[in-house]
Amino acid sequence: MSRLRVSRAADGALTVDGVPDALAQVVREVPGLLGADQPEAVRKRLYPDSSEDEEAAAEWRRTQHPELFALLADARTIVEADLRSLTKGPLKRTWRLEIPKAHTAAWISALNAARLALGALHEVTAADMDPDHEPIADERGLAILRIDLYAWLQVALIEATAPSE
Repeated sequence: MSRLRVSRAADGALTVDGVPDALAQVVREVPGLLGADQPEAVRKRLYPDSSEDEEAAAEWRRTQHPELFALLADARTIVEADLRSLTKGPLKRTWRLEIPKAHTAAWISALNAARLALGALHEVTAADMDPDHEPIADERGLAILRIDLYAWLQVALIEATAPSE
């Protein structure tokens, strides 16, 4: 991904240039990982209980989950809309993505939630994420690769929006 770069315009909008075909494909999959129809394991990971006390946890779910669901649904909608700006880049087999300044937090949130969803779906452990862990070319191994790609893009967006020193 050495040609991939994130730049910030004067208005704060981000442009992600040089996105390779493989990364463009997995980024297109982010909204699908954030749907309301996720398996229970994903919902538990994205919206964990705040307490082991069942009464307190039930109150948390009643009062906070609707807001959390709405925030993630909004992030999903924003990412879906921005993905329509994904266009062929100037270099062969690359893409360009435009992210308005007001959408950056939604992207960072959506990428993080997608990572958590993939981890829950494929029962990924901390040991699996160790850089010295031998990758396996199966569905779970591909999920771990996608988690890494989302993390890389998430960090790139965070760094691009950090105040200049």
